[in-house]
Amino acid sequence: MHNVLNEKQREAVYTDAGPLLVFAGAGSGKTRVITHKIARMIFEHNVSPYRIMALTFTNKAAREMVERIENLVHVSAKGMWIGTFHSQCARILRREKVYGGVFTIYDTDDQKKLLKNILADLGLGDSKRFSPNDVQHRISSLKNRLITPVMFRDAVTNTFDELFVRIYAEYERRLSASQALDFDDLIFRVIELFKGNNEVCEKYQENILYLLVDEYQDTNLAQYELIKILASRHRNITVVGDDDQAIYSWRGADIRNILEFEKTFPDAHIVRLEQNYRSTKTILDASNSLIRRNKERKEKSLWTENEGGEKVDLVYVVDERDEAAYIARQAQGSDGPGTAVFYRTNAQSRSLEEAFRNNGIPYVIVGGLRFYERKEIKDVLAYLRLIVNPADDISLERIINVPRRGIGEKTMDELRRYARENNQVLFQAVQNYGRLTGLTQRERDAVAGFKNRFEDFQAYPRDDLKRFVSDIVRDSGYLQFLEQSSEEGVAERLENVGELITAVQEYCDRTPEATLEGFLEEVSLITDIDTLADNGGSHVTLMTLHSSKGLEFDRVFVTGVEEGLLPLIRDNDENDTEEERRLMYVGMTRARKKLCLIHAAFRSRYGSSSQAVPSSFLDEISSECLRKIDNTGGRFRELASASGGSAYGAGHKRHPGEVIPLFENFSQVESTYRKGQKIYHPIWGPGMILSVSGFNENMKAEIKFQNASIKKVMVKYARLEFVGDE
Repeated sequence: MHNVLNEKQREAVYTDAGPLLVFAGAGSGKTRVITHKIARMIFEHNVSPYRIMALTFTNKAAREMVERIENLVHVSAKGMWIGTFHSQCARILRREKVYGGVFTIYDTDDQKKLLKNILADLGLGDSKRFSPNDVQHRISSLKNRLITPVMFRDAVTNTFDELFVRIYAEYERRLSASQALDFDDLIFRVIELFKGNNEVCEKYQENILYLLVDEYQDTNLAQYELIKILASRHRNITVVGDDDQAIYSWRGADIRNILEFEKTFPDAHIVRLEQNYRSTKTILDASNSLIRRNKERKEKSLWTENEGGEKVDLVYVVDERDEAAYIARQAQGSDGPGTAVFYRTNAQSRSLEEAFRNNGIPYVIVGGLRFYERKEIKDVLAYLRLIVNPADDISLERIINVPRRGIGEKTMDELRRYARENNQVLFQAVQNYGRLTGLTQRERDAVAGFKNRFEDFQAYPRDDLKRFVSDIVRDSGYLQFLEQSSEEGVAERLENVGELITAVQEYCDRTPEATLEGFLEEVSLITDIDTLADNGGSHVTLMTLHSSKGLEFDRVFVTGVEEGLLPLIRDNDENDTEEERRLMYVGMTRARKKLCLIHAAFRSRYGSSSQAVPSSFLDEISSECLRKIDNTGGRFRELASASGGSAYGAGHKRHPGEVIPLFENFSQVESTYRKGQKIYHPIWGPGMILSVSGFNENMKAEIKFQNASIKKVMVKYARLEFVGDE
């Protein structure tokens, strides 16, 4: 073991006790450190493997960790506390019999359906102020900060929030009635359990002798609190992460957790892993020159013993179609697998897909419609979820009339009314079908038929899980329903159902004590990256920059490296700029051998094409690492200055209409509108600009006016007059 680790890795692995913070740069072998540390605790310190907990963020990373540990210790990792935060919290909740150990995990789609019902019942279904998507996002944000409806109610100061807290409270009530938890609840409820039950909390604190956390920079407040609770007894906590790869603040991740680790654990030992085993020296030098511009980071610089490699291609194209055609040509000319294309927004994938299809290049998209999100798969899973948890109203509503059984919306309204008035779940209303006075005899017979069929399903033996699922698909009538459907794509839908049954068999093969509950839990916690096969195939992988973290490819293309896209800044906040810079850094450091950055002269967004400004990040990359390629045939070697008084240069002024030579440099067009600028608006009067976002025709300004109101305006239409600077 000692010989396969470099000096800094050994330092981390052989730090036996107390808090340890490992800054692990991209490609520096962090998984090796975690797995070797666990193996050493088991082999050299005789620590029971069941007293070690290792937490990460994706099932893919957890599986890799398990495989490596099994190879090192030559014993099965079954039963060890190794997995994602959410899977291990679900395990704790089932062990501690929350909801009797039987609960359904709602995905985002389930949450939105529940919220849609709640908004309709509260008379807010048509309100533009509330949408299921916005409400779901806000509830998730609150739960990640451990804020309950009661806590939020105490801070309400306006009518909008008063309505929102009613929605939040009703959402929680209906989740509880359905014995359901959403994704955020898995961690939230474990923390509530620990804080509300000292005996249970102390049991886990005593049992977890060593706690290891991967990707610590991505933790939010709830995850931080969980870690702090679990580590408080023995304090043998190792966190591994990279502040330069913190890119998830929009979903609650707090970079301060890693930057201020020593405040929580003042006696922490710190190790920096800076040797990179992935990329060429040139790619690392380019990436380092970019990320060192960030102020909110710990000083470090990746280095490698790998060869220098090719320079980073900086390619100038006409527009997104030219960009896609260029990448397609390069992909066709590649000599092997392992090619990926990254973009900032999913909308950018359309032109890429068209180019790949037209050129016969196989590709896969990460983040598109996932297998377990397909309608036919969710239908079958709803049958299985309802069998496990009859209180699951969302699953019942999904399949009670699929295939058609004569249970229409009128019947469903009567079931909902009865359930609501008698404080029951929908399945109890189904069981009491004889009391549904608002239904005709034919409608009651239809509900009775569903009840009887479903109670039969609950009695089916589950000793052979694959056969059980196959029988449900057949006996529910769903298989026949698909076979007789005249809709387009029926063959693919049937194939998908068959693939689901294969997935059940694969789960049984790797899980000695396989259960239906276990399979449903595993499925509910699958992420986009977990479904991505190893990149050893012949296809090109398309994904957002956010999805790329944790992966690596021989060749990487980063598209749309332009202001307003990368960085995608909404309010000129410096923290946002630093996170966008980290995002580009993540994309660059995925490349092993070849890296290509592309920017266009023009980019179509929201249905119109406008001049695109090269990203300011390009100015920050060492020019010695770059090879500049003009793919426009010289047609746009000089760009007209659209803003009429700006430059791509640091402080260099130009006159309106003056041309800007290509590749002079790449910083953002210097805008006449800036923070602190005093203006006059013809309607609202004098004011001061608080922030500016976007550029050219899409530029917006947030302005505070003399009457204290704050307005956000499109500069193009606002008819602003300049008064002076603050």
